[in-house]
Order: sequence, then C-alpha cells, then structure tokens
Amino acid sequence: MRVRIKKDNPGGTHRTPYYIMGKHGLILNSHGLLTGYEFDHREDWGPLYTVEFDMEEIAGIKSIDKILVDVHEDWLESD
Repeated sequence: MRVRIKKDNPGGTHRTPYYIMGKHGLILNSHGLLTGYEFDHREDWGPLYTVEFDMEEIAGIKSIDKILVDVHEDWLESD
C-alpha cells in the first residue's frame, strides 16, 4: 500500500525522521501493536509499519537503493 508521511507531528511519537516527512513510500510490513515500551512513554502510538522509500523520493538522486523506516500508523496518510 502506498502512503505519505505527514509533514506535521500528529501528537504522538517524535521519533519519525525529518527527512521522510511529506515523502511517499510503500508499506512492506506490519509489525502490529508493540508492547513492553511503557518504560519510555505512556502513549499508544498505534501499529508500527516498515515503509520503503526510493532514494529519488528522499534525496532527489537516481539510484536502485532503498531506505526502510519503521513508522507508527499515526504518521501515515493514504497516497
């Protein structure tokens, strides 16, 4: 499924890298809800997904390389 990463923080996790904000990618994997992370925060950020980005989308260069980033659902929009 194609998605776009929100440009603005939706209010949950701040751990989404700035260089993917506003970029388009492809969901490769769903990790579901994570448990056992209460030591770090109290919010439920929803399911976690691995999203694949083309280098051209991220850096504007033609390459066969890809970037994989784990992103929580509250950052994702349908593309």
